[in-house]
Amino acid sequence: MKDITVQAGDTTTTQQTQAGLEERTYANNDNYIGTGHWVFAGVFFMLFIGYLVWSYRKDLKETKFHYGGIIWFILALLVIVFLIFVFKDKLK
Repeated sequence: MKDITVQAGDTTTTQQTQAGLEERTYANNDNYIGTGHWVFAGVFFMLFIGYLVWSYRKDLKETKFHYGGIIWFILALLVIVFLIFVFKDKLK
């Protein structure tokens, strides 16, 4: 068995490992998300948005037929939310 020191935040612990196992020392556990993670997230986000736009354009004719008056519903919802925000103190 071999002793290794592992630092986690403000604490330092000593762990025993068996010979032949991979040893890892974590000097700073605050950086779990590295550059590769951000690149993956950015590429995934762009591809996902691209797929949504492609799908929407593909179904645009059916969407207009089935949901032609949805703009009025969205506008009414926004007006209601705005009025609640403006008059929230008077509603209490």
